[in-house]
Amino acid sequence: LAQSYAEARLAMRYKLLNGLVYRREPRDNPDSMRYYYPTTERNRLINLLKNCSFDEAKRLIEELWQANASGELSDIMLDCLSNDIAGTVMGLSSTIPTGSEDEREFLTHLAYMQKQRPEYRKDSLIKLANMAMSRVGKERADEQADFYKRIEAFIEAHYGDPLLSVESICEHFGRSHNTIYTVVKAGSGEGVLHLINTTRLHKAKELLVQPGATVEKTAQAVGL
Repeated sequence: LAQSYAEARLAMRYKLLNGLVYRREPRDNPDSMRYYYPTTERNRLINLLKNCSFDEAKRLIEELWQANASGELSDIMLDCLSNDIAGTVMGLSSTIPTGSEDEREFLTHLAYMQKQRPEYRKDSLIKLANMAMSRVGKERADEQADFYKRIEAFIEAHYGDPLLSVESICEHFGRSHNTIYTVVKAGSGEGVLHLINTTRLHKAKELLVQPGATVEKTAQAVGL
């Protein structure tokens, strides 16, 4: 716990009281003075953040805040809650390069939130979630663009193989048809088969202007 706390305290600053995080689960006494942030809701928030579902994530944070603020929790417990939710959000930002502009932006916002009174931190948590989702979305877009380039390169290298197909591409990369289609659609605006055929036709056009070229030989050369 000590090592984990030291590594994460800038992001989370958990309040450890007698060695326990005072989080209340649904099965616990609702009159408990612990804050309400059950594991099920934490996992739900993580999934919403990963899927960049901003509106739903915002609504969940607001619901959690309302469920706790409507009670008689102490400032210490609200402080625990805000830092616990912030820790969940920051968990998605573990790949931020040290010393980067993104890291400075996150730490600046966290420092600002820590200066606020606990009961006023809801909007800051929502902004923090938005920042994390923006980064997740950017990373996902970068990964998708890189994957599209790999698919494009594979088609360029194998367009002459008559067995080149959507299925063979899926098998080569170990991805589902839906995944391959989504990546290619985002990268080219067209489907996978269209990309294959377009590549073949462009290569055929280049070959047909060569001396002695025939339609039959060109078709065989490009896998048609």
